[in-house]
Amino acid sequence: MDQHRIEENRAYRATGNRGFLAWEKKRKELFAYTTFWVMMDVVNEGSITNED
Repeated sequence: MDQHRIEENRAYRATGNRGFLAWEKKRKELFAYTTFWVMMDVVNEGSITNED
């Protein structure tokens, strides 16, 4: 467990704080983007079935 954590810290330092934060931001944006489109799809499907 400790050895794994040490290796994670080493990798974290190697990539650098900026790189990690940029990746985290990109991941969150992608998640928000996909969630938005899934919600839009659900809303559109719902409105289409309600109109019929």
